[in-house]
Amino acid sequence: MKQQNTAVKIPMVDAFKNYPRQIILAAGSMISTGAYFYILNTYSLTYADQFDLLSGNLMLGAVMVSALVAVIFIPIFGQLSEKFGRRRILMVGITGMGVWVFVAFAAIDTGNFWITTGALAVGAFMLSISYGPQATFIAELFDARVRYSAASIAFQIGVLLGGAIAPMVAAMLVRATGGSLAVAVYIAALSVISLISVYFVRDTDLDEGSRDMYIDDNGAYLPPVDQRSTVVN
Repeated sequence: MKQQNTAVKIPMVDAFKNYPRQIILAAGSMISTGAYFYILNTYSLTYADQFDLLSGNLMLGAVMVSALVAVIFIPIFGQLSEKFGRRRILMVGITGMGVWVFVAFAAIDTGNFWITTGALAVGAFMLSISYGPQATFIAELFDARVRYSAASIAFQIGVLLGGAIAPMVAAMLVRATGGSLAVAVYIAALSVISLISVYFVRDTDLDEGSRDMYIDDNGAYLPPVDQRSTVVN
């Protein structure tokens, strides 16, 4: 950057100036993943205890099993996104979370440890599909001059709007309705927002933002993998 004299003095300002739409879409793509994670992995413990469904230890055990599933599959789906395209993998994962959250809460409502553990494990698998390519997908929307700042801004906005307030919103919905259905609908609605955000990311956004990521040893530009298609060997 310094050698090419392309560094910017205030990357955050430049990011908002040149990439406002990409920041909004990137943040939107993150909303449902953040909400799903924080509700199923933190609020679910409070929910199960509040309705005497499972003890804190049993519920924590179920969450730990789901966390192990995520640890295994997140890097796998990150790698698969290189072959099948990040947008495609992201949309599959977001759709899966939006649907599976209804099953997950129905399982918790049974008060059965094994059913709950299985449902949360499958939910973690769905989360992994989305989360695996998420960071790279966001980073590829911005060029190197502002990439760290812009990607961080988008990620933090998405986590704030999706994850940080999600447990509070879930608690309010359960208090108002007396059950978990409204929480599942809430996550499904956020999934729709994320799907729309990913859909409206243009291929040119990804190509132009990630252009500097694909340079050979001689500094020549190599076209990035088409985000809509598979890699051709």
